[in-house]
Amino acid sequence: MPVISRKSRYWVPLAAGIAGVLALLLTGQIWLARRDTPTELKFLTVTDNIDGSTKAPGPGLSSIPSETPSIYAAVRVTTRRKTTVTAKWYQNEHHLDDVDTELAIDRSSGSWIDFHISTVGPWPAGNYRVELYIGEDLMVQQAFRVG
Repeated sequence: MPVISRKSRYWVPLAAGIAGVLALLLTGQIWLARRDTPTELKFLTVTDNIDGSTKAPGPGLSSIPSETPSIYAAVRVTTRRKTTVTAKWYQNEHHLDDVDTELAIDRSSGSWIDFHISTVGPWPAGNYRVELYIGEDLMVQQAFRVG
């Protein structure tokens, strides 16, 4: 029969308790790190069409014909928390603030979201840009030409 000394009777449970606390802290750190993973916006694509069900963009365009009825900005988003993405559109460096759009997202792991602007007549020719923000932070932007 093994002999357990008085010292080991106290140190073994203490060491096990410390190991348990360290494991809980490490697990909490990993959980918090995953929870605070920043929202990512990738592959911003300006196009004249998107897939209606997946929101995946058609081919990216750097020049769009002026008779195109709608211009889309599609982006892949990954987030673990509720966030809001804002699209701001510019024509010849003039902010088109009446078409700014916000989109609330709960959670996403690489899904496409899209923003669009439309017109009934031809678009004025010029240089355009779309910028996507999370809060005050500019995340991605894409320039394109119309006409």
